[in-house]
Amino acid sequence: MLRKFTAERDYVMTIRNFPIMVKKEDIKAFKAPVDTIKLISRTGWGMLINTPFIGVKARLRKAGKKFILNWTCPYLPENIEKKQNGYYNLLLNFSGYSLVLEDVLAVSDLSFQFPKVKKTEQIDYFHTDGFDKKANYFFRLIIPLEEKLEFFFQLERKTFEDDFGWRHARGTQVVINGDLLQVCVFHDEKQINYLSIESYKKQPYELFSDKAHAVINGLGLLTGYLAGNSGWYFAYLNKEMSVPSHFYRNPMRDTMISSYTPVNINPHAWIHDRTEADRLYKLDFLKPVSFEVFSNLCQKLFDSVDFSAAILLMMEASVASLIFRPGGYAIVLESLADLITGEAKACAPMDKSLARNVRDKLKGVINAECAHLSQENRDILIGKINNINQITNKSRLRIPFNEFKIPLSKKDLELLDTRNDFLHGRIPDLTEAGVQRSIDRKNKDLYYASVRFYTLICRLILAWVGYDNYVLNHAKIQENFTHIFLTDEEYYLATIPSN
Repeated sequence: MLRKFTAERDYVMTIRNFPIMVKKEDIKAFKAPVDTIKLISRTGWGMLINTPFIGVKARLRKAGKKFILNWTCPYLPENIEKKQNGYYNLLLNFSGYSLVLEDVLAVSDLSFQFPKVKKTEQIDYFHTDGFDKKANYFFRLIIPLEEKLEFFFQLERKTFEDDFGWRHARGTQVVINGDLLQVCVFHDEKQINYLSIESYKKQPYELFSDKAHAVINGLGLLTGYLAGNSGWYFAYLNKEMSVPSHFYRNPMRDTMISSYTPVNINPHAWIHDRTEADRLYKLDFLKPVSFEVFSNLCQKLFDSVDFSAAILLMMEASVASLIFRPGGYAIVLESLADLITGEAKACAPMDKSLARNVRDKLKGVINAECAHLSQENRDILIGKINNINQITNKSRLRIPFNEFKIPLSKKDLELLDTRNDFLHGRIPDLTEAGVQRSIDRKNKDLYYASVRFYTLICRLILAWVGYDNYVLNHAKIQENFTHIFLTDEEYYLATIPSN
């Protein structure tokens, strides 16, 4: 969904029944920062210009998501001032930029003792000289993408134009703490794709970075694509964001790309039964995640480190081996149950008074009948009695679903009962195939449990952030593969059921 822009007038594109007004807006100046990324990423020679290596030539090269610096150490006079603690930042003149390479050289390095030592150091963080993390700038984060990031059928979109000469429909927006962030996926003249996140509010680096990572994690959940590897933060002095004043480059966690998404408004994208896909398409009941709902999701991610960690674990599980995946999802679901409603709302089997009486009587039995047992064994029994009224994990997992009135089917409840099996490395026999169950059947049980856990998690999260529509039921979609047929289930499940 892009076209070369030449006309000055506005026009309308219609996708399904969603009209998209394309307005003539300020062109986004992506070319200058992209050219900077390419320039710095080329292998080349520069000059170190600070103590203790003034005038030493060094080569900077990109290796994967890392940067490597090579140079030959000169002879250092004995009376040269040497730092006693910490690391040196090195200042490198490279391709017209003065770059501060952060924490490159340890003080204990042999290069301080011997001349002509050939050095190779990994450079993780660097920025232009004069950049101040605590100063307020208008920021734009650009992440080179491994693959094209699409959210055509997942998110409400916003069109934009760029100075490469294209008009795109792969834009969206999000509000975090009152700050409107524009999110764009674009490409350069060689069709290399990039993700851009920018704010028109002046702020320090750390604050913007936290907001940007909330957006990255939110996109990861909704699209299955968690952008990463390398982030380039461009700092501007004015809201037009035409010419960057500084940039700061740092490594990010590895990109993770999963084939699964919770939302897709095109039934033909997932449903193999064409007749059923046609029927659902004509009903026209599906809608993408709105700007408001996406903002709710990203705000929660920004506010909660625990929620962000749960989403990252969910992404890790989605791209992990099948043996780990359902256990990872089970941990995520348990984490979300505590985040969304907390343990306080879970009901113990007995009230406090009854539980106290039961514990006292059971302890009396232990004291009267178990004197012959060792103290260690008696302590074990007393410990179990003290926890006799403990809330079960299954009860805790059901609380948030009850809170949002999301009905759990018999199959859902059966899956929740398998949580401990997966966490302890066991593969539950979901089809009762017996002890002679084949490896293929075990793999299909693992896969079924994975997609069912995934659907439960997505349904819960999207209900929590206010998405009043439908998520994909991946367990139903994959029934021909798993051979666990769900004849009483639909391909789409409501996040917030109608009354």
